Amino acid sequence: MLRLLSLFLLLSSGFISFAHAKLENWNEYKSQNFTLYSDLDKSDVEKALTDFEIFRTTLFEVLNLDKSRTFVPVEVYAFKDYKDYDLVKPGRNVAGFFTPTTRGPIMVVGPGRLSDLDLNTLYHEYLHYLVRTNSSFRYPGWFDEGIAELYSSVEYNDEIVIIGNPSRLKPRTQTKLLDLETLLTINRSTLTGGKLTGRYYATAWLFTHFLRFSGDNGFDDYNASLNQFLILYNQGIKPLEAYKQSFAVSLDEMQKKLRRYRRKLRLSALSMTKPEINLDYQSQAMEQGQLYANLSSLAFSVGQQETSTKLLQQAMKLNNAKALSVNAFLLVREDKTEEAIALLDELVRRKNLSAEALLNIGQAYKELSERLSERQEEMRRLATYYLERSKKSGSYSQTLVFLADLYWQAGEKEKAAEEIIGAVSLLPSSTYFNLIAGSYMVELKNEAYARFFLGNVINWSNDPKQIEQAQLGLASFE
Repeated sequence: MLRLLSLFLLLSSGFISFAHAKLENWNEYKSQNFTLYSDLDKSDVEKALTDFEIFRTTLFEVLNLDKSRTFVPVEVYAFKDYKDYDLVKPGRNVAGFFTPTTRGPIMVVGPGRLSDLDLNTLYHEYLHYLVRTNSSFRYPGWFDEGIAELYSSVEYNDEIVIIGNPSRLKPRTQTKLLDLETLLTINRSTLTGGKLTGRYYATAWLFTHFLRFSGDNGFDDYNASLNQFLILYNQGIKPLEAYKQSFAVSLDEMQKKLRRYRRKLRLSALSMTKPEINLDYQSQAMEQGQLYANLSSLAFSVGQQETSTKLLQQAMKLNNAKALSVNAFLLVREDKTEEAIALLDELVRRKNLSAEALLNIGQAYKELSERLSERQEEMRRLATYYLERSKKSGSYSQTLVFLADLYWQAGEKEKAAEEIIGAVSLLPSSTYFNLIAGSYMVELKNEAYARFFLGNVINWSNDPKQIEQAQLGLASFE
């Protein structure tokens, strides 16, 4: 959790880090699937929202994703000013990025027209989120990365959308391919950068492109074999055995075909009519304190702790409830319990608190229940009350995780299970929430649910520690 500098340092630092940042005239725009925060002109905002909606709609069509499922809209921050963007961007030469947080996924776009920016990494990660959220399939790692690489290259003009543009293959033509047996069996968590990682992504991209478009490029059509492979893999069949049962050609012969495919000078891709988007959205001006509070959370999520701290302080100066509720929790963590309780008493008297502020308040009371043994039950009741209010006001998985823990402590295990399953339902793509849910199911000895949640962690996570915890949980059923 964020560790603040002392209050004295915060007050003395003032607006130093914002000397050249504007952070003015921001608005909030809500469409069906996105909540966009920006200081762009209205016409540019509408263009950005339309681009995102076209990208999303295209992916739902070509990947046959479940359109009936609804989730919290993805948050998007689109910056007009480079100095404002510099406050939160995670590195140099980053045109845009995607960051999964415990309160939902966030996409961030730097200054410039979307069509002119290199947003492949952002779209790649967003595609992972879409597929894992809206598909009942659990894909193998190489295919998970392959389709993210392939379909994140969506391009469109006034009439058509192109997917898998062969020009995207050029940067990979000089990369040595992995052998397919390694590609099918390697664990992504062992990839730590360098040449092996580059070869993995290049081979995953090319193999996925080949299996999807081989029939359009003078080779045998492998779509049916690919679908069969994915079905068997999803049923728990080991990858090499699933391959043998699905493809009539050996891995060695497939490797030769893949090399010939890469040597082709011209390759066909998929084109389709551009979907019609009837953009409908609501907008409102952002209060300055809310902007600072939101950007503080964003900066913290990408490791910009100093910036996050200073933005939070500016939001507190403007008496923003979200920022003050975060500070209440931080005061508890610093063992300033009396000061925290006084701040909480003041906050809960306010009307129209947001779901996120209520979540922070509930979290602060929950932390107090663990520190004030003489007032434990009182603090637990308050934590449960405000977290339940947060649950009714908005959709945050973290709210349900905290409620699950409180109900578990109270011996209400069935209620705890309902809350933790609800948390994953709101954000199915999160390995963090899947790991927590799987751990609860291990304790409840619910093997089917434990295997489902922990299996997602093993299949999706790039964190060796998460994978190890999931494997230990599953081992308890052996």
